[in-house]
Amino acid sequence: MNKDRNHEDVMMSVVRLLWDSDYSNDHIAEVLVDLGCRLSLMEVPE
Repeated sequence: MNKDRNHEDVMMSVVRLLWDSDYSNDHIAEVLVDLGCRLSLMEVPE
């Protein structure tokens, strides 16, 4: 499993969901930064 590819898919899905929501751009940025930090800390089994 390609870890980076997987994270990219997750991020794109979240971006689409946030984009369709009523969140402000600042809020979206905060959520994405938080998610990015969480994903980088996650251990994904090979």
